[in-house]
Amino acid sequence: MDESVFRGYKERKLRKQETEMAIKIQRIYRRHSSIKKALSEEETDATPVEPEAAPVVQEPLPACPEEQPKTSEEKVDPILSRDQLSSQSKAVTKKHLVGVGEKTKEEFLAFQDEITELKWYAEQQLERALCGHEFVGPRIVLVSSKIPKGQLLAKIVRKDVLIFVYDFNNDSFDVLLENIRVNLEAFKQGCKARSICLYCQGGPGYMYIRRAKVVTVAKLKKDCEQDQVRFFKELGKYLTKKEPQRSVIHVMGCNILGNEKGQELFDYLRDLIKPNQARFEAPLELSEAGADMIDMYFDFNKYTVWRAHKHSKLDPEL
Repeated sequence: MDESVFRGYKERKLRKQETEMAIKIQRIYRRHSSIKKALSEEETDATPVEPEAAPVVQEPLPACPEEQPKTSEEKVDPILSRDQLSSQSKAVTKKHLVGVGEKTKEEFLAFQDEITELKWYAEQQLERALCGHEFVGPRIVLVSSKIPKGQLLAKIVRKDVLIFVYDFNNDSFDVLLENIRVNLEAFKQGCKARSICLYCQGGPGYMYIRRAKVVTVAKLKKDCEQDQVRFFKELGKYLTKKEPQRSVIHVMGCNILGNEKGQELFDYLRDLIKPNQARFEAPLELSEAGADMIDMYFDFNKYTVWRAHKHSKLDPEL
């Protein structure tokens, strides 16, 4: 009986939060619509009216057939002056319309940002309602098949770690994301990961998650690499929103921070996944921070044994 009452309380609380979010979104949309309507009316009022052409008055024929000398005033074409006035009016109108368009675009982008933030907040509240404040989500490790003896890492992960060894040559980004989604739902409905580790090959300033898909800032800016961009954006959605300041994405298996381009890549990825929040880190494994990172996902002593034998022909005893 107590459990059903508590469940009903949670459902009512969740519906109330959803209603409040919907009301807030509608309020922002109405404000945006009123601003857009006001700008449209201003644009209509500011459109200048082109002057009407003056009626042509026929001058009386001169009594004397002799040609009269033309003065400088008679040489001015009245039609040309009207065209000049019309072009000036059009230029003013065009300038005004450009200003109105830019202002409308800024208002629309601001409206979109507010909607995105509200959506993120709603997802945060939903995660808290489904999982509870005390629930601690799992960690996730994606291991490339190009890592020597990478399949053995599944034997030494901690109990709260979900690990997937994927096919570097054949598995798509969508396959990786689907594995994460399905296993998170199996762990607990509505839960998100505390952290995600990408265990892959690479070097200073770059990494290879999939075959022929090098991850660099220059590559991510190309239109042909939108599948990589989408992968990282979707990856950020699977990180917990309960404590976003503690969410982190680790990169292991390569010295990606070996030069300044590595940090540039991490900064770019951090902005790319917004409004989702996460730090990108790749400390050296032999450093203190690296030891802490290893200990998050693996049994540290067994990992040390694995690392020492990963290039040998015989599998180590773990």
